[in-house]
Amino acid sequence: MIYLAKMLSVVNLADYLEAALGTATYERWPGATYYGTIPGFHDVWADAPTLAECQVRLREVLEDWLRQRLESDLDLPEVNGSMALVSTSYCPWQA
Repeated sequence: MIYLAKMLSVVNLADYLEAALGTATYERWPGATYYGTIPGFHDVWADAPTLAECQVRLREVLEDWLRQRLESDLDLPEVNGSMALVSTSYCPWQA
């Protein structure tokens, strides 16, 4: 199964997930809470007491968000301006 976003390359979903996480930004908020987001991914964010926990939570949120988008047959945002056809032959949550 392949989902079309916008460009002309094919990547597997695990690579897309890693590329998206590679663009994540993290900041430390007052009270020692870390907050992470991924640019271009509406409503994908996480917070946690440590950076490592925030990174894990952000991955989980992104996986859930991607699953919902794919199940609803919705396009995925571009990552680094080059990923658009996403093969779901390997889904991290089905491993």
